[in-house]
Amino acid sequence: MLGPRSRCQRPHLAHRRASATYDEPMRSPRDIPDTELTWRFVTSGGPGGQHANTSHTAVELSCPIDVVISQLGANPFEADLLRIRFGDRVTTRAAASRSQMMNRTQARAQFDAKVARALETDPQRRATRPSRGAREQRLSDKRHLSQTKSSR
Repeated sequence: MLGPRSRCQRPHLAHRRASATYDEPMRSPRDIPDTELTWRFVTSGGPGGQHANTSHTAVELSCPIDVVISQLGANPFEADLLRIRFGDRVTTRAAASRSQMMNRTQARAQFDAKVARALETDPQRRATRPSRGAREQRLSDKRHLSQTKSSR
């Protein structure tokens, strides 16, 4: 069971969420309604002959960053993170399938994953010191290498 602050589906990655220190839970990118998104359908190009040239099966999905921030309920840190990583708009394109419906589904999944990935941060590095044995081993290796070079 996940805590109230974590919306991450994988508990071992819950520490990666940017707003882990804020009390209110952030909503998922899937919570952004389709009416807030700009859907554009274009010809996909590539192989497929007349179908590819005349049918608008490729999907371009975009959304202004301000809408994403407000719909997700992002805190100031997350808002800055999204603005740095995306600029003014979050955009994705899907053209893998010949079906517009499948491309729509794929574009929405790519959009959700892109926003979720942008909010992930690396865990803070914990500084460690080399152990006494590791220091002694390093110095002994240096001495050995020095003797090898001086005997040449």
